[in-house]
Amino acid sequence: MPTQTISKPKALLWGPRDHLPRLARACTDAGWTVVAVGAPPARGASPEPDDALAETPHFDDARQAITDAEADVALFLDPSPLDEPGIVKLCAHHELTPLCLAPADTSNTNAPRVLPLLADAVVHASALEALEPVGPVQGLALRMSAPAHLGGLPARLYDAMHLVLKHLGIPEQIHASCTNATREGDPSPRQLAGTLHAHLRAPGYAATLAIDARVNILARDALFMCETATLRLTDGGFVVVAHDGAPTDKGEGAGVDPLVEQLKRVTDPRLPAPAPYEHAEVLALCDAIALSVRTGQPESPHELLQIRGG
Repeated sequence: MPTQTISKPKALLWGPRDHLPRLARACTDAGWTVVAVGAPPARGASPEPDDALAETPHFDDARQAITDAEADVALFLDPSPLDEPGIVKLCAHHELTPLCLAPADTSNTNAPRVLPLLADAVVHASALEALEPVGPVQGLALRMSAPAHLGGLPARLYDAMHLVLKHLGIPEQIHASCTNATREGDPSPRQLAGTLHAHLRAPGYAATLAIDARVNILARDALFMCETATLRLTDGGFVVVAHDGAPTDKGEGAGVDPLVEQLKRVTDPRLPAPAPYEHAEVLALCDAIALSVRTGQPESPHELLQIRGG
């Protein structure tokens, strides 16, 4: 879904109550104004509202929040309301742009954008230029931590598969394992927790992935193995090292919280907007990993993409 360009957007936040204050601070740092917050009805005792949000209107029904909040942007830490039929159209009717920290479970081309994605970071754009002279990417090793306040393991899995798709395309097979995954219902990335490991392969390249959802800070590390050098990319910057061990290039990150950086980019008309991408293809890679965790066998993203109609 195209994102509006609004200099000082008014935001509706939706997610678990204990994570809303931290999300609200990130929005404030990005120049947003939080006009409403929402969370599903709590089971048992509800946590006391944070002082900073005590005067902010609270909702426990997503449709009512979208209708009544008078917001420009809705930021969903919990994307489950977007699974309901008509929610995205309701956002459009109220001229409200939905964004997600974890992906909505839909292959619709109008699915809300996910952020923060490493491939959307400013430092990644600089790293792309540095990759050009060192040859094609032949291997990729990804390591990420997945804090709950940024969407947990499903969010970073989507982040990682978005990066894989951008640089390597759709792999032929993915073989994955997870230390803590629920077995109820159809396999889904939302069932994954704990630590996840995966191996992806296709003619001409291989990639590995490790995600740890037990860590409460965001850390992202991508090692690109190319024909004449290796490039290591993190949110803090990148460095290119030739095969003889000599550094040949480097760059620094934006120096701000990754979520704050991308909240600014999606709404500030003065900044370059993130590039469009194929949500259905990224989701197919994520689904293949969830299915492989369930079956214990390698799975094909291509087959899942065909099932989804891609």
